[in-house]
Amino acid sequence: MTDESNLFDDAKGIYVLGKTHSDWKNGDDFDASVPDYFMPANYRQSGRDWERPASLEVFANGKQIAAQDIGIRIHGGATRSYPQKSLNLYARSEYGASKLNCDLFSGAVCSEETGEPITEFDTVMLRNGGNDAMYTRFRDKLNQRLSAGRAFLTQGMEPCIVFLNGEYWGHYEITEKMDDDFIQAHCEIPKEQVCIIKKDALDEGSEETFAEWQQLRKWINETDFSDAAAYEQLCAKIDMQSFMDYISCEIYFANVDWHYANTAIWKSEMQDAANPYADGKWRFLMFDTDYSTGIYEEALPTYDSFARVFSKDCFLGDLLHGALENADFRQQFTDTFTEIADNNFNTERVDKEIDAMEALYSDAAIDTLGRFWNTVFGGKSGEYAYQDAVREVRDFYQKRREPVMQLLAEYAGTDSDSAAYPE
Repeated sequence: MTDESNLFDDAKGIYVLGKTHSDWKNGDDFDASVPDYFMPANYRQSGRDWERPASLEVFANGKQIAAQDIGIRIHGGATRSYPQKSLNLYARSEYGASKLNCDLFSGAVCSEETGEPITEFDTVMLRNGGNDAMYTRFRDKLNQRLSAGRAFLTQGMEPCIVFLNGEYWGHYEITEKMDDDFIQAHCEIPKEQVCIIKKDALDEGSEETFAEWQQLRKWINETDFSDAAAYEQLCAKIDMQSFMDYISCEIYFANVDWHYANTAIWKSEMQDAANPYADGKWRFLMFDTDYSTGIYEEALPTYDSFARVFSKDCFLGDLLHGALENADFRQQFTDTFTEIADNNFNTERVDKEIDAMEALYSDAAIDTLGRFWNTVFGGKSGEYAYQDAVREVRDFYQKRREPVMQLLAEYAGTDSDSAAYPE
């Protein structure tokens, strides 16, 4: 619940095109070629100036499990233009409580260090499905669930129904927000000692550690890692198993919006021999994977994810290019990728997960499509469209293995004469 003006007022409402849009449209900077999803608008603004006070109540099985005042902001990229928008929820002492104390994930989200459920949050997201909002609405959760258990961190997710000022606002996914609080909760690193780099830019942490990362990238570009000593140095700076696990999964499910976009790495700025995550190495985080698995008839089973990451000026491409110069890495990467294909993305496991998610999500997803995109998905058309979207994901995974394994052989062949190193 929030004052209606916080959402829909022309000047301060965070949910509307508003004055930001009209000022742009009537000003000297207007550009008719800007697509709808990137036009200046109130809902495209960010930061504390565009946070609004609200009151949150959470119910599970008909019982209230949390109630407190919070701050809310619009979340996302291009999907901010959707009629159903994602929201960030912030617990702050100025609203009454500095933490949201509630088991939002049914005990399924636990600390990697202690194994205990995480039930205390500074902030969480209510995601609208992202690029998958008008399709299955579970692509991101499916990909991350299949990828879980590897040497990188994934986000906890839990479906819910949102009512906004008493009005049905459809299915959302309660999602962990990847920030310094997330690292502290999962890895027992004090948040003040966490550095996170998202989209090749400093997101959390010190400028000194960011400068260290910039030097690392420069060194990677200047170094020949066919030399065993140089590769050993690289392994001392980056958790290479985390890297191999992470890129294997992203490549397998063909995340198109992935190179510098929607990537994150982190490290502890302190070192503690008692904590395996405080060893000074960079590790990887997975988030926002829904632009994948056949969506838009673009992320097809034959999609060349290697070429995608190599075509961009980004840290991931630099690191993969450099590491592939090393014969030991090529062998380890090939073995890791194959093991992930055989186990994490095993056809029987994938089909079982899709069956379970389709059963859990279909009714709420179809209702939400009808609520916000009624002209396209109203009535039976919503049911048919949803069934088609699920089939698309299933079809992708059934057909992905053979072409992606061929791509692996082309780019990372253990015979150095056959590996296809990009220029």
